[in-house]
Amino acid sequence: MPMAELKTGRATTTGVCADDVLRHNVKLLTLGGAWPPSERRGLRRLFPLYTATIYFCQSATIAMGIWLTYDLWGDVDEIMLTYVNTFTLLGGYIKLIYFSRDVRGYRELVSILRDVAREQWPYCENDAKLMAIFTGAYRKGLWLTFGPLVYLNILGPTWFFMPLILRAFGSEERLLPFVNLRESVTNIFPLYVAIYVVQVYCMFFWNIISVGLDMFFVTSMVHVAAQLKILNERLSNLGEDPPHDDYGAVLDRQIMRGFVNPQKRPFSRDRRRRDMYEELRNCIKTHQHILRQVLKGQ
Repeated sequence: MPMAELKTGRATTTGVCADDVLRHNVKLLTLGGAWPPSERRGLRRLFPLYTATIYFCQSATIAMGIWLTYDLWGDVDEIMLTYVNTFTLLGGYIKLIYFSRDVRGYRELVSILRDVAREQWPYCENDAKLMAIFTGAYRKGLWLTFGPLVYLNILGPTWFFMPLILRAFGSEERLLPFVNLRESVTNIFPLYVAIYVVQVYCMFFWNIISVGLDMFFVTSMVHVAAQLKILNERLSNLGEDPPHDDYGAVLDRQIMRGFVNPQKRPFSRDRRRRDMYEELRNCIKTHQHILRQVLKGQ
């Protein structure tokens, strides 16, 4: 196997590699303003401003909900609907703040998990069953990450454009997508358009942030479980020759020659025993890395 391929864990048949662990989750969180890009040029210079616009729209829409609750005091139905929207936004807002406080720690979490995947990658490349475990976890992570997001972004435009659709069908009110305000505000057309855009912008990024953060941790656990399954398979096969292993074939030939010359048998058995112990040590180290990653994520 080429050394560069072994180092990066690049797959040639499955289309995925060890470095793909959580890659899509990180990109999604970057889009959501929670994960600063690692490059020190281009987007990273503007990223704080980008994140600030998301914070502003989230804060403004939450403030609108609180203001509307004050205006509608006594109207239980309207207040409950406003509370549902406002507290939903508030939950995503708190997640964003909490996550942004320790991005460095979450970068380290991703790095540790990828290191574990790289360490076990050569075994996956040489064993179809181990590769199936890895690719299965990768696909499951993609479905968990993007499935809910696609659903919400199909449902979202219904909310985004419903006030405009009602207006087109003869409604006299200027309604807003998520938090309506009194007519003295909405009658000022430029202000109405600005508030409309702020609310749509807020909810679009709420979908990415709230779902993206939840699925980041869920996908992390999926990959941790997959690495433990791979490790379990390695332990189950301890002492056996891995398939397509050149060194194993050489060792077998040495053992066969040992039947001709009995003096070589102890050497072959001892070497096989040493290899088994070395593999056991590697399994223990991998297990320690996985535990470190799990504890880091708590």
